[in-house]
Amino acid sequence: MRIREVDPDHLGEDLSTIADLAAEIWMEHYVPLVGRPQVVYMLERFQSAEQIGLDISSGYRYWLAEADHVPTGYAAARREPQRIYLSKFYVHRSYRGQGIARDFLALVDQWREAAQLGTIELSVNKSNLGSIAAYQRLGFDVAGEVVTDIGGGFVMDDYLMRRTAKNPAGSV
Repeated sequence: MRIREVDPDHLGEDLSTIADLAAEIWMEHYVPLVGRPQVVYMLERFQSAEQIGLDISSGYRYWLAEADHVPTGYAAARREPQRIYLSKFYVHRSYRGQGIARDFLALVDQWREAAQLGTIELSVNKSNLGSIAAYQRLGFDVAGEVVTDIGGGFVMDDYLMRRTAKNPAGSV
């Protein structure tokens, strides 16, 4: 298993690889939660190769996990003034339970520590019970609720989850 950061200067095939992986993961995982029309809309709006490229050019960091050159998952985060926001955190169903999420989180945690920030936050659909439980095992707690109008007649009804560093840089 290998995780590498997507290099903004050498995107090559990475954008389409991540977009294709997103489509496969999202169709399998999210259609039962929010329905096919919303998944198709969100893939086109937030997970297309073009949008991923725009994300990277605006400061997002993307990581891609691979096993024997087969994409197995991806994560993306952005630094904000008070936190690292883990915007994308997905592992293909065939590779779940193998520590990939922990490895992604370790990389994001290193970035959080280097940035001297105390928290990592993410949003998760309130009906996504399996992912909520996985995030809790990774040290996240529910910190609030967020309902976001994403256009097209769709909303995201999420929990905001937070993982606070035990000893954030700069603390006593």
